[in-house]
Amino acid sequence: MKKYLALLLAMAMCIGLFAACGGSSAPASAEAPAAEASAEAPAANDAAPAAPAEPAVEVVEQEAPPAEEEIAVPTEPVTVTIGSTYPRFVGVFDMMQIANDQLALPAGYLAFDTLIRMDVLDDGTEDYYSDILEDYYVTDDQKNLVFVLKPGVTFSNGEEMDGYDIIWSLQRKGSHPRLMGDYQMFDFENATVDGYTTTIPLNSYRGDWRVIIEAAVVMNVDWINEHGGDAFDYTDPTLVCGSGPYQVTEYVADDHVTYEKRDDWWQKDTASAAVAQPQTIITKSYADASTMLVDYQNGVLDAVMGISETQYTQIQNDPSLGTAAAKSSKSVVELILDVDNTPELSDVELRKAIAMGTNIDDLVIVGYGALGVRPVGMFAASSQFASEGYTFDYDPEAAAAKVKELGYEGLTLPFICDAGTAPMAEVWQEQMRGIGINIDLQVYDVMTCIQYWLQPGATAFQFQGSDNANVPGDPSTLLNNMCETTDLACMRKVGPEWNDIVVRARNGATTEERREIYKELQQYNLDNVYCVPVVEWLTAYAYGADGVVKDMIMVAPESCNLRRILVG
Repeated sequence: MKKYLALLLAMAMCIGLFAACGGSSAPASAEAPAAEASAEAPAANDAAPAAPAEPAVEVVEQEAPPAEEEIAVPTEPVTVTIGSTYPRFVGVFDMMQIANDQLALPAGYLAFDTLIRMDVLDDGTEDYYSDILEDYYVTDDQKNLVFVLKPGVTFSNGEEMDGYDIIWSLQRKGSHPRLMGDYQMFDFENATVDGYTTTIPLNSYRGDWRVIIEAAVVMNVDWINEHGGDAFDYTDPTLVCGSGPYQVTEYVADDHVTYEKRDDWWQKDTASAAVAQPQTIITKSYADASTMLVDYQNGVLDAVMGISETQYTQIQNDPSLGTAAAKSSKSVVELILDVDNTPELSDVELRKAIAMGTNIDDLVIVGYGALGVRPVGMFAASSQFASEGYTFDYDPEAAAAKVKELGYEGLTLPFICDAGTAPMAEVWQEQMRGIGINIDLQVYDVMTCIQYWLQPGATAFQFQGSDNANVPGDPSTLLNNMCETTDLACMRKVGPEWNDIVVRARNGATTEERREIYKELQQYNLDNVYCVPVVEWLTAYAYGADGVVKDMIMVAPESCNLRRILVG
């Protein structure tokens, strides 16, 4: 019989700080190694700024394959091998302790079910969905979160999932140092299970509660306790016990994982024909996108994810290489201004001049090329909270005149970035020079950058856009890193007006209410220039060169549902 675990689980020892801040938005095409640096103060950078790049190759749009009235389900076993450059594509199977915006990576979702997730629905729209829940909701008084399980959801060891698995899994996920703040809204100690209904009291209500648990997998607590409890070996593939359609049969660290379709999958008789078609799925990890593409071209791989902008363009222009597709990462790269720790940037008029002097069209091209689009505002156009008209107008002449009028001509400000955003930073450095501001640009490896970003006043600017983007496109993920509670000094906003709007939006009772408050926040940003939206970046994948994979249905490649691979 299952025992409810009332005590909070032990905290992990290390905080995944880079994952927490989202880091900088390193485009897939950036393959140059990061410059190494010591922890001493930055030295001057004498490198000449790069000129804005023009797309080298015209992208030829491919027509989507014609829709079929019926999906042809393969009658013979099919093996699909997929390569990826994404982190954690091959790694431990401790899905609950993988950071929130990496949790929905496709490999883990083959073996585990999530509570809820964003997915492409049958009508082509994107919305939250659950395979394992009949219903989920917050009670009208906003005091309880309720999950109603479908009957007959079984793990691969044959045991039926119940509410204690849900409570334990969420409780353990919330013990991750990155997520503890969000999960304090749940009162796990007083959670109850009544048949298939699980009720978790709320210590506080947040309107973005779905994004907090989005992609949270459910693990079998009995199985874990039986095989080691707190000492459970999450690197042992034979111990993977999820309720998903696949079971791990082979695991080679840092190379590949083999998944075989379960004969006893609980949903096999009711799932759509588009779900879990391949008998075998092999996921291969690549550190280098070029090596991955060679294997794809040689037929070793049936599909690839995380390809560079150059490779995306190449496949788009060569039909023999299959179909290349791009999806929004749901993330907008922001040029963050350190308003609170840089004395000169406390002047809102100077911030307005910087915004007017920033040519985002050039930054889109040099940073992302064909995998970048002009943003509509602070949030991705595909986000349900996006609103158009919240970017700054480019007027370098007016910007230069304002800088001179304010007495800031010749001002030098520090900018510390990593190699992934260095091309954009170098172009922006030249743009600022054109309006009379000098940027002391220093490029370091990511971990060294983090050391500086934590120090108040070390950098006046940062490009911020999570590589592991938040799948629903919920603004709270970005804004949590731009509030007074963040560890990153270069992003922290202390002013009560900004933080009050953020908190009101996060706690908004309805989606429409939150949308209106986020408009208010973006207007506040236009008036006060805390950040400059630079580019909405896309991520790319390819399939079908060998004819095995006919389509891949996904919200975004970072969170693609590898159950939804169509083969034939």
